[in-house]
Amino acid sequence: MTNRERADQLLAEGVAIAGEMRQALEGRRWNLAVRRAQEVVELVTKSLLNEMGVEYPREHDAAPVLTEALRRSREVDHLCSAGVTQARNSLGRVDQERDREQNAVTDRYSRDLDHTWAAGRDDPRSGG
Repeated sequence: MTNRERADQLLAEGVAIAGEMRQALEGRRWNLAVRRAQEVVELVTKSLLNEMGVEYPREHDAAPVLTEALRRSREVDHLCSAGVTQARNSLGRVDQERDREQNAVTDRYSRDLDHTWAAGRDDPRSGG
């Protein structure tokens, strides 16, 4: 069974137990409703961990493991974002350097044309 299949199975169990919780609430059986709510949270938490591919202890409270996994996930996202920003900045510097080089070539070409024209030859820019 894959992580996704196990996550789907746990989530389906959570949905079924949520139905039991609703019935307990409607029947004003508060203690049972609270127990069912706790089960739903536990199953959804374990479903998320399975979906993320994170091992969790075989005990009721997997919330600390989920909290840590989410924290690490945010750190990875932050590192990836920083890497993308750094790459984008590097590419921007490359683009600026390329633009400077192209402008320098254009300026040299324009000066050469000016000198050619000043020497009495036809200005090629005028088409003549």
